[in-house]
Formats: sequence, C-alpha cells, structure tokens
Amino acid sequence: MFSQVKQISKTTSNQSTDNIVTNAIKRLHYEEDSKHEDTIAVQESEIEKLAKVTGPFTNTCFTIEIMKSASYQPHIERISDYLVCGPGVWWKTTNDGVEFFDGDFEDDYRDVGPTMHHFRSSSLVDIDALLLEQWEQCITGEYSASSSINIDLILK
Repeated sequence: MFSQVKQISKTTSNQSTDNIVTNAIKRLHYEEDSKHEDTIAVQESEIEKLAKVTGPFTNTCFTIEIMKSASYQPHIERISDYLVCGPGVWWKTTNDGVEFFDGDFEDDYRDVGPTMHHFRSSSLVDIDALLLEQWEQCITGEYSASSSINIDLILK
C-alpha cells in the first residue's frame, strides 16, 4: 500500500506538502473503487461467455425421486396458477415424472392462463392468497380446466 501511495504522490502531486497526503488518499480510494468496478465488469463478461456456451435451456423435468423430496411440493404450490390450466398446457406427466414447458423454445404466454399481474395493481399478499386458492383447487379438483388433474401424478 505504501508503494502505491508513494507512486501516486510522485505522479499526481505538485510536491507541495499541503497537497501530497490529500491527493494520495483521494487517488488511492479512486483506484480501489475503479478496481472494484472492473472486477464486476470482468465477472459479468465471464458470465455472459458461460451463458453462450451452455446453449438454450430445455424444459424442466422432475423425476419421481425428486418429486418425493420435501422441497418439491412447496415449489409446485408456488406455481399452482400454471397447474390449474390442466395437463398439456404448461406441463405434462411422463413415465419418469413431470415435465414443465418452460424451456427457451416454449411460448411465454398461453391464452388459457395464468393471468399476469402488474406489480402496481397487485400485492404479494393478494398473489399468495390467489396461489393458495388455486392450490386448493388442484387438490380438490374444483377448477375450470378443460381436463382433470390427477394430483397424485404431480405429487407422487
């Protein structure tokens, strides 16, 4: 650090004793801040490179083994608005488990739902209540989807 201060003092000061310390401290802080910004830029660049190498994302598939884990049910409760649309819309059952149509080559929107909510006109409390209601519909089968959901296939 002292070598940095010495170098800064030599290159940026008029050698007046009144200015050397102040200039050195200011320059040292600036250099540290700029190194931090460069580090972030380098990290973002590396992430972008890795993202290009990984290629497009495929649909998410949950195997029966994963579906038996404790973290699976809370996850699907949070996406119950997609489940109530029925199989074949946003998800389907497979021999190995459940496949969700969320890959890069899938549509982001479907007419059957769910309805997207704008952050200014809805609150997290409202969304949580809606998701809970729709989860109850999934469990009881009381929903207006075109085909019935066998919740046991999703929960296994």
